[in-house]
Amino acid sequence: MLVLPLGHGLWLSLVERLNGVQEVPGSNPGSPIFRQQTTPMNPHQAIDARSLDMDRLIAQRLRENPAVLDKARSVLAKWMTSCDASVRPVFEEWRAILGGPISGVFAVLEGVDERSMRLRQSSPFCGILTPAERTAILMSHWRDQRAV
Repeated sequence: MLVLPLGHGLWLSLVERLNGVQEVPGSNPGSPIFRQQTTPMNPHQAIDARSLDMDRLIAQRLRENPAVLDKARSVLAKWMTSCDASVRPVFEEWRAILGGPISGVFAVLEGVDERSMRLRQSSPFCGILTPAERTAILMSHWRDQRAV
């Protein structure tokens, strides 16, 4: 069992929870609280699950307002002007998706296949969700992991 000192700040708590870190029962509230590592959730699976939930909400926004697609195209165009050659192929893949039928965009945003998960790691749909929406999704996943 790995025992870690509690860090300060909500983000650290969220990271700890998503990685299966829980309070040690009987900790003295007046002293530094220590945490113990339980069976951790695979970090990649946790990230993929959160990203999928965010992209599903983005797909809903896109259905309500097609201008969301223009914002993603604009973000992608900006990224492509200064990107490293190593990431250019994935941006080209996104450009083809955003320039194709809307059904292809929804397939990636809502897909659970390996390609969709890979593309979510470099999604040009950043900035579509409000901070409150992002926080709600993060907290939902934090609570789910806490219940494990």
